[in-house]
Amino acid sequence: MPESFDLHKVKNYFSEKLDQYGASPLGVDWNSVESQELRFSQVMKVVDPGQKYALLDFGSGYGACMITCCAWGMLSIMWGTILQKR
Repeated sequence: MPESFDLHKVKNYFSEKLDQYGASPLGVDWNSVESQELRFSQVMKVVDPGQKYALLDFGSGYGACMITCCAWGMLSIMWGTILQKR
């Protein structure tokens, strides 16, 4: 990571979004539900649904990726990590 990278700024930015919009696509800085799901579908194109896989969701927000993958019947194992607990 570059020396100028400030993780606290990132944490504060997303905390403000979450405070403003709650657990929603806007609350994790997506511009819409559709754009969020489009990004998830692009990531899932590399997954063979007939095989088990593991997915690491860094900055997992409110768990939308996991929820979406489960709804699509495409979740094997998932780990998520967040910058701030709420």
